[in-house]
Amino acid sequence: MILVILVVVLTLASALSYGVSDFFGTLGARRFGVMPATTLTYLWATVALVAGLLVVGGTWSEGAVFWGAVSGVAAVVGFVLFYQALTVGPVSVLSPVIGLLVAGVPVGVATVGGTRLSGAAWIAVGLALASAVLVSTSRRDGSVRVSRQAWIVGIGSGIAFGLSVVALSFAPGSAGLVPAFVEIALGLLLLLVLGMWRRRSAGRRPFSLGPLRSAGPRWIAGSMVAGVLLGIGDALLLIALYSGNLAVVGVLVALYPVATILLSIAVLGERLTLPQSIGVGTALASSALFALG
Repeated sequence: MILVILVVVLTLASALSYGVSDFFGTLGARRFGVMPATTLTYLWATVALVAGLLVVGGTWSEGAVFWGAVSGVAAVVGFVLFYQALTVGPVSVLSPVIGLLVAGVPVGVATVGGTRLSGAAWIAVGLALASAVLVSTSRRDGSVRVSRQAWIVGIGSGIAFGLSVVALSFAPGSAGLVPAFVEIALGLLLLLVLGMWRRRSAGRRPFSLGPLRSAGPRWIAGSMVAGVLLGIGDALLLIALYSGNLAVVGVLVALYPVATILLSIAVLGERLTLPQSIGVGTALASSALFALG
């Protein structure tokens, strides 16, 4: 029972870190662009995980590096497809689908692998899946239509993010924070390569600090906060996966939009929609059920 509660707490702390990181990362992206902001976030996350490795340690092995690399590739693919989805389809429709898949893929893999949960835990899974959809739902025009391309890209994004969590779950328990470090470091490398390719394709210099110089120190500090929290979130997620059930961890970590939305309300003065309000309450109920069940 104590171990279950610890896993729930670790996973919710990971989701909180991811959610706050997303909030600051989004502010940075609005200021000086998605690619520069995300690359800077990944840079600080790499620094944070290097510090974590020095403190916590870990064992380098083929399994640790391989599954960390698979997770890193899947996460970057999810990121690229996510932003592509937002350019070809309505956010209000695609975000709930992506959130559902981020939670649903680990549950599906765990179920196929023979995972057994109590009745209360399965009810909690259902509540958490519903919450992942509700908290990502915003006001939308009922006449909005979603193209086939948008559905394909959005579904691909959710699956890729879900597989990133699954890949980390296969890392050996003795690896410590090594898989998380490999995931973020490889993601940083891929983002740098992708950014260089995009700039070359547009006929610009491969490297430019222009967007960062114009952003100002306050926005750079925000990206640093986003990166450090991303690294902390990855570390906590990995520890939770070492000790807990993939289905439980995968579903709870998908509740990270709750923190992003609550910060948007507190800092930006945004308002919750009725579905989002229900989703926040459902998230709290599912977390309690997981701890009890």
